[in-house]
Amino acid sequence: MPDAAAALASITAAGVPVVQELREEPFGQRHFYRTDSSGTLVNVIEKI
Repeated sequence: MPDAAAALASITAAGVPVVQELREEPFGQRHFYRTDSSGTLVNVIEKI
């Protein structure tokens, strides 16, 4: 996936639960949190 926004759009379309919506951090990351099928929290990160 080229970026976090594209990844978020893809998993949202697939019905994957998103725990925290996409956000940009002042330290240079764009990210969101989702869960996998076992309930493990996954942080999807893009450097910006």
